[in-house]
Amino acid sequence: MINDVFGMNKNDDVDYDAYEGPSEFVETMPNEEYIELLRDCNQELYEGCQKYSKLSFLLRLYHIKCLCGMTNKAMTMILELLTDAFEYAKFPSSFYEAKKVIQKLGLNCTKIDVCPKNFMLYWGEDEKLENYKYCKKSRWKKKEKSMRWHILNNNPDGLLRHPRDGKAWKSFDQLHSEFALEPRNVHLGLAIDGFNPYRTMNNSHSIWPVILIPYNRPPWECMKQSSLILSMIIPGKKMSGNKIDVYLQPLVKELNELWTEGVETYDSFSNEVFVMRASLMWTISDFPGLCTLSGWNTYTGYACPTCNYDVFPCRLRCSNKWCFMGHRRFLERSHKFRLMKKQFDGTIEERGATKLLSGLEILKQLDAITFHSNLESSSRGNQWRTKGIFFNLPYWKDNLLRHNLDVMHLEKNVCDNVLYTMLNDEKSKDHLQARQDLKDMGTKEDLWPDESGKYIPLLFTMTREQRKIFLNTLKNVKMPNGYSSNISCCVDDENYRIFGLKSHDSHILMQHLLPIAIRNVLPHHVTTVLVEFSSFFKELCCKRLNISDLDKLQHQIVLTLCHLEILLPPSFFTVMVHLTCHLVEEVKLGGPVYYHWMYPIESEFKIFTKRKTRNRRLSNAELEKIVSKEFANWFHQRVTNPDNTYVILDELKYLARGPMPIAKRYFAYNTNGYKFRTVRRDEGLQTQNNGVFLTSNTTCVTSNNDENLRLTNLPYYGKLEDIIELNYYGFLRVVLFRCKWADTTHSRGFRKDAWKFTLVNFSQSIHMGELEEHNPYIEASQAQMVYYVDDEVNKGMEVVVHMMPRNLYDMGDIDEDIIFESESYHEQDLNNLFTSETEAITLARDDIDNEFVITTHVETFLQGDTSMFE
Repeated sequence: MINDVFGMNKNDDVDYDAYEGPSEFVETMPNEEYIELLRDCNQELYEGCQKYSKLSFLLRLYHIKCLCGMTNKAMTMILELLTDAFEYAKFPSSFYEAKKVIQKLGLNCTKIDVCPKNFMLYWGEDEKLENYKYCKKSRWKKKEKSMRWHILNNNPDGLLRHPRDGKAWKSFDQLHSEFALEPRNVHLGLAIDGFNPYRTMNNSHSIWPVILIPYNRPPWECMKQSSLILSMIIPGKKMSGNKIDVYLQPLVKELNELWTEGVETYDSFSNEVFVMRASLMWTISDFPGLCTLSGWNTYTGYACPTCNYDVFPCRLRCSNKWCFMGHRRFLERSHKFRLMKKQFDGTIEERGATKLLSGLEILKQLDAITFHSNLESSSRGNQWRTKGIFFNLPYWKDNLLRHNLDVMHLEKNVCDNVLYTMLNDEKSKDHLQARQDLKDMGTKEDLWPDESGKYIPLLFTMTREQRKIFLNTLKNVKMPNGYSSNISCCVDDENYRIFGLKSHDSHILMQHLLPIAIRNVLPHHVTTVLVEFSSFFKELCCKRLNISDLDKLQHQIVLTLCHLEILLPPSFFTVMVHLTCHLVEEVKLGGPVYYHWMYPIESEFKIFTKRKTRNRRLSNAELEKIVSKEFANWFHQRVTNPDNTYVILDELKYLARGPMPIAKRYFAYNTNGYKFRTVRRDEGLQTQNNGVFLTSNTTCVTSNNDENLRLTNLPYYGKLEDIIELNYYGFLRVVLFRCKWADTTHSRGFRKDAWKFTLVNFSQSIHMGELEEHNPYIEASQAQMVYYVDDEVNKGMEVVVHMMPRNLYDMGDIDEDIIFESESYHEQDLNNLFTSETEAITLARDDIDNEFVITTHVETFLQGDTSMFE
């Protein structure tokens, strides 16, 4: 094989090193690479190895790599292991070095480009051609110009697939043609939402990340985590609310600079520097966040920012909430629903649909309001709370879509309203107050409650059997891995309810599972309306939308809301339900909802939370647990590490090695002046030598939620169950007491009575588990002896009696680690026992028959026993 590679005929009898032939033969001598190859081929893998040479072993190893599909990194790790284990063998240090040896064989493959239509090869004379000879197409693939995608990839069919296909983007480019001329100028979206980084902990804190989204990128990259820009973080004890504009000032200043001046940017594709500018298209947030960013009050009867002031606020007196009905106004003028009074609110609908106000119209409203220097409205009760800081951007008033309605949160709220009302849950929108509101409005008399507060259930509400069928359907659903969370965990089929739904759970339920689960359960016309409602969200969330289909979808949602007004009481129609009638228009302006809802943003926030939780500073309590669990392994590895350059004492080596696997067991042991016996040894005896007391300087916390460790002397009371001696290979012996410890951390296991006696209950024991922190052992040298007296009144409780060793005298030389408890009782509070001079003190007991006492005394006297009077 070597001869074939290098084109030579090797004669095994020729000694090239000893050759002294004519000079003409020098030109045919093997080259240096071939000589190195021969040297590797003849070199023993290690001294005395006859089976493998260095080259043959590497070829065998490389063969295994190819057959098993091993990575280069895996091969490098194997070679490093072999080099470390067999230091005298001739192994290369890495796979890169091994390939250098193998490549000397000349068995490398050569890649040759070919025409896509198989007309030619880029080989021989055509090797350096840049274009195909026949079709003239470029030989090279075009590098993806992601920041120019929106301008280079046209949209021939007119469907909505990207924000650049919406009216808002197109209108912006028409108004600002100079900005649109440079395709590398960036169109941005701004997303903001708040969360508690401590999650379910009691710590009150708020974090508001502000994320920028560059929309120039293609759909498959646009909303990915790698494309999102974390521009700023607003922390605080509480949410900033209307004051958020104060924190956004630096960001708005930068956006103004990016719009007016731009920034010099290097384009690696065209290898040039250009001035890049940027514009903010809209904001993305939940509905309360929209109130914060826009300044429009979303907590009143004018909560809908699209309808603005063009509504008649409806306050439900009994339910004490705002109602948002009147969706008949969005129907065509000739629709029959407009004339129907009894089925709706008792009026004929003559209003036309509301219109989306432009930025200039909004600005006129704001200019008519006097704001303080802190941007808050001076007129109490005004719908505009602040003048949003984004109006400081010169182009903001021209944007057709400024603040998005988040479909994710709307869908979640709508799903909750539907589910809880169907299941007649405590969160149902159909209740006594809702029926009383109908009576106040004078509509739907058949739904009014009677004088006792009873009312007829809605057709919309399920019976117990229907709820069982509905919930069992959800309980038994099995979905593909990664498609959704396990919704069956949220189903309580015993109490006929559903709980704990997250936003994505509601998304799956509303669009996919709800229509399936209500089939053959609710009446036909109710099911039809709900299926249509689910269909609306499913079609709205498509990634490809047709304008004509959106017009039909708008009519569909308005008609659905009108049917719901017939079926349900007004309390069902919260502002979140009403806002669904404006979503289609926003999709026309901004493109598919995928680009302006909160799902990708909240996914980023979750990663941010996990990252923060993972990298946060550990509490002292957590550090204590880690040390307790991992110290032994760490100590062993530290001491036995062969790379240690310092001298290690023999004592440390013995300790790191650990005790012998065989231990001794005792039933009695003398220490600290006491003779201890185990509980088993004390059985049948009239003495008690198993009581153990220990005062330990221990780290502790005040509660489960407390992470601040404190050092304190804690008392422990136990009963000795086992005595074990560990032998560290003759160097050291340690005796351990295994005890059953009473729970001194809880009143059920430990308490002080009114006279300050200590009572313990061993039915409430601790340190009985298998974990390290449940270790029931102490060193024998730490133990003091106590004995326990049963409390006959408080069954199960035992009174602790401390004692001192008879032969122990405290001369000041006792080990400070041994703390002996005093035998004396605690001092009683006699000063406050009898505090009033006028208080009558009863000396005779009133719980014993006095006549019985006197009679007994007389009988004793008559018998001649006078000792009682002495």
